[in-house]
Amino acid sequence: MLALQAYAVMSKPWVLVTSGYYEMSFFALTFDACGLLYIGKGLEPIWGASELTRFILGVNVAVAVMSWISMFFLYVFSAGDEFYLFAKFGGFHGVLAALMLALRQVLPEEPVVGGDGDDAQAFASLRWFRNKHLIGTYLTFTAIYAFMSGGKHHHIGLYLFDIWGAYCAWIYLRYFQPHGVGAPRGDDSADFAFAALFPPRARPMISRVAAPLRAVATKLARRVDAVAPTPDVEVASTSSAAAIAADAVVRAKLDASASALDTDDSKIKRQARIDRARKLLDARDDADAD
Repeated sequence: MLALQAYAVMSKPWVLVTSGYYEMSFFALTFDACGLLYIGKGLEPIWGASELTRFILGVNVAVAVMSWISMFFLYVFSAGDEFYLFAKFGGFHGVLAALMLALRQVLPEEPVVGGDGDDAQAFASLRWFRNKHLIGTYLTFTAIYAFMSGGKHHHIGLYLFDIWGAYCAWIYLRYFQPHGVGAPRGDDSADFAFAALFPPRARPMISRVAAPLRAVATKLARRVDAVAPTPDVEVASTSSAAAIAADAVVRAKLDASASALDTDDSKIKRQARIDRARKLLDARDDADAD
């Protein structure tokens, strides 16, 4: 009743929501919970709880819809293999892949283990493994796992969820994520281009393949900006006054954090958050000035 089954979606449309929160094993549930706690600790202070919640809910539905459509295409291209119609699968791993990609964007250089605390020396040999390596490692591992299992049962759904979770997250973060009134949407930095997510040797080919999708997403993002309502001037000025007061408090805390930076590896983690917060504050200041 909760898992995704391509054949039964029309009669049970709620599975497009519930399948992302229904795990197939206790091990997967434990892994997803630990991943959510780790990634949420890094994203929530920067995004805020409301944006993080919207991201999780939106990606979850998008992953389920795209996986449902993919199973029908696999059924057609497999000459009518009914496995793709009746296979049942679910899990939070699609959203987890999306969160890993978001962490790569926000805090790419933070070590996964051995960053702060008493265990820093114990995990010193793993300090090379950073947040930017998480998404690639995770997708590679799940691909091998699905292949070795023969792609049967929920394993094909595992990889569909992962791939669509990462891609839907990239589309949103690249073109549509809001950053405040007047600030440009998304992230147009070269480091977050689609081809930049792959190994250097594969980037030229990936860039050519992704060019049509990039053009469609760019046009859609411009259309969203064009139809977005213009904020009322009086309301905007009132909110700007409140924002200025709030920004003063935030900047004071940022300055205090900057002055309290240690000389150890925690500097990387704290400085990344400080730089990200200052960047968002400066963008809002520029928007208020305009």
